[in-house]
Amino acid sequence: MKKIIQNLLVLFIFLNPINAQAKLYIEGSSKFIRKVNSNLYEAGKSSKYLMKIIEELKKSKQKIKIIPITNDKSTWHRSGKKSRSHTEAIDDKKYGAERSIPTDSIIYINKNRISKNNKTYKSGTLIHELIHALDLANGNYNGDYIVREKRAVFFQNIWRDKQSKKLRSSYHGRFETKEYQNMKAKNKIDKFVTYYFTHSDIP
Repeated sequence: MKKIIQNLLVLFIFLNPINAQAKLYIEGSSKFIRKVNSNLYEAGKSSKYLMKIIEELKKSKQKIKIIPITNDKSTWHRSGKKSRSHTEAIDDKKYGAERSIPTDSIIYINKNRISKNNKTYKSGTLIHELIHALDLANGNYNGDYIVREKRAVFFQNIWRDKQSKKLRSSYHGRFETKEYQNMKAKNKIDKFVTYYFTHSDIP
């Protein structure tokens, strides 16, 4: 019965905006929109922590758009890599600069990453980018990209754990990202998540 109630709650959240100011938009084909919603639904159903992230995104007063990466180079990552999903702040500040004021954003997502029949689906790319967008929306966007990525990978690893996918232990080999593993071992995931919403760094 508890599982049924949980599933109904998740479904209610996705079918009903939490408030009239919710500004989480998905733009693209109907197929793309369905895939994004399906990914969000599965994330929320799999973890109370990911559900909390989605709830906060839907309540945000900032505009957050999710759009697909296409052949249009304006949707590509600044490195020129077409396959790389990324999140961009909508303002005039320098790329990667700290944002302590709530800021709108656009998530450019590789469609393969939200396709269940693709091997990269379990990687949790959309979850990773949603964290960057929420940090921007909350004015918690740290100027240190290592901190930003550690925060994003923490929640990405929650998804990967639920998907029985190997957890990320580093960010492309550049630095260690074992915050989730360490907090899980200490039974302190709640502590990290609570800290996340009120700070721009990591505990």
